[in-house]
Order: sequence, then structure tokens, then C-alpha cells
Amino acid sequence: MKLKNAIALTMLLTGGLLAGAPAARAQQTGDVVSLRSEFKPGQCLTFSPRGHMAGCSAVDSQKIKLVRVALQDWQLQVGALCVLPAPESDPLKLGSCDHRSGKWTFNGNGQIKNRSGNCLHVWARGGDNPKVTTNRCTGQKNQKWARYQPIPAGGAAEMARNVMLTPKSAPGKCLDVANRRSLVIWDCHGNGNQRLSFTWGAKSQIRVDGRCLTPENPSVQASAVVAVQCNDNKANQFWRAGSDGRILDAAGKCLDVKENSLRNGTPLIVYPCTGKPNQQFYPR
Repeated sequence: MKLKNAIALTMLLTGGLLAGAPAARAQQTGDVVSLRSEFKPGQCLTFSPRGHMAGCSAVDSQKIKLVRVALQDWQLQVGALCVLPAPESDPLKLGSCDHRSGKWTFNGNGQIKNRSGNCLHVWARGGDNPKVTTNRCTGQKNQKWARYQPIPAGGAAEMARNVMLTPKSAPGKCLDVANRRSLVIWDCHGNGNQRLSFTWGAKSQIRVDGRCLTPENPSVQASAVVAVQCNDNKANQFWRAGSDGRILDAAGKCLDVKENSLRNGTPLIVYPCTGKPNQQFYPR
């Protein structure tokens, strides 16, 4: 029993978390995620064919399958290939999963390290879509990563339970019910008032902290969204969350971060759909 407890503790401290925030959960082998950097909000690690940052869109070149190969070692698989470090600060590359350099460890600070102890690193002076390399670990934002599970592809409905949603326009923020009523954005912390349950790809209520999200005044163009008592007979409590990141209310308007703000406490409203990042939400 002592040995089992020691192993569990080791996994938690050295290989169990992909991001330092309390909201991060232990990854499981077979999980498919996208990786976002604190340094480039709204961008994800992309392989086309070498590693660089590009706008998060849940395309196949951003989907990374996590496969545990030892107690602390993981492979990052993209399709049938694995992520490998490249020499002399060149961009990451994809290669055979048999290559011994393709093993990575995670820690509670959001860092991802290769076998040499160097960190996954966004090239700070790389322009709009910088390359991603490995470099000496510094603890700065361009070496801190958070996991984002891609939205399920269109097709069959899929239940989401206790997930956190983050706006594409503000990756460090999560949907949050303040004072058990007002839906706002806030720094992600993973408490119950940020955990939502709903169904992707079908009309469903969005439940959080025992209540349902509802447009407060659906007859106006920009109604605030509040969490109130659930009622299966109220049509305006039903939403459709799509594979494009949009969440539509019963009137066909989009959930929207008001004025595209990044500030804690910014309210969520329903507003005519624009296709902008403040109307796209991704599971964290």
C-alpha cells in the first residue's frame, strides 16, 4: 500500500498535470488535446509540417494524442507520428514514435520537458505565427502550456459533463457564474461555478452549480445571461453548442463576451452572430 501511495504521489507531482492552474486535470492515456501557450493567447501548437503557433481551430494538425509510455514519460502523437525535438532551436518535427527522443514529461508549472530537460518553447521574436522549439527552461510565459480538448466534430450528439469553457478571444478566462446568478468571464480556477454540463451538437440546457443558463430578456438584442432555476418547459433555457465553438440560444443568437473585453467580471450576453472570437468557446 505504501508503494502504491508513493507512485500516485510521484505521478501527481511530476507527470499528472499539464497546466499549473488548479483547473487542470490529470491527463489520461488516449486523451486528445490541443495545446495553447500563455504567450500567444488564442493560438495552438500546430504541425504543418513543423511546429509553430496558429489560431486554435481544432483541426487535425492541432490534435495531439497523449500516450503514456512510462511512469513519467509521454508521447505526443499527431496522426501516426510523434512530436520530436529538433536541434539548435529548429522547429519541432514529427517522426517515428520509436525514436527515443520523442518522450516528454509534464509538471505542475505548465512546462513540457524533453529527455534532455529542455522545455517546449514558443520563439518569442517569431512574429505572428512563431515557431515552437525546445530550449533551456526559464519559467516564462512562452514555456507555459494549458490543455484544451478539441470540440467534438459535427455529427452525433455528445454529452459534456463538468467542463470549463474559455472564449477564443480570452484563453486565460473561463465562463463563471458570479453570485450564483450572473454569467461572466473570470480567471479559470475550476470551482463548481465554472463547471458546465450540456450536450454538444443538440439542443440542451446548460447547467452550472445546480442552475440553468438563461437569457435574462430574450426580446432585446443584447440580453445578459443569468443562471436561474431549471425548467424543462422553458424554451429559452435550451442552447445548441456546435463544433465551430458557437453556442446559440433558442432565438438563434450567439453567446458573446460583451465588447470583446478581457477583464474579469465582463458579462456574457446573447447577440447576433458575427463569427468573431468572442463568440467562440472551447473546452479547457
